[in-house]
Amino acid sequence: MSDSPTLDVPSPTVLEWGCGLAGLSPGQPAVPSGFRPDEWVETLANGRRFVDDFGPQVGALRSS
Repeated sequence: MSDSPTLDVPSPTVLEWGCGLAGLSPGQPAVPSGFRPDEWVETLANGRRFVDDFGPQVGALRSS
């Protein structure tokens, strides 16, 4: 048995979500259609938080 810590490696789906969200900017010049600038900042933050908090669980459910 190893004393080294184990790393939780996200599933490919969760990695894809994280990369997609990382490519978006709250200050991008063109806010997506249907969002006010303040709504876009909040929506993007909520999406990133969801992936951080629940991504591994969702990824595990998708692969089962």
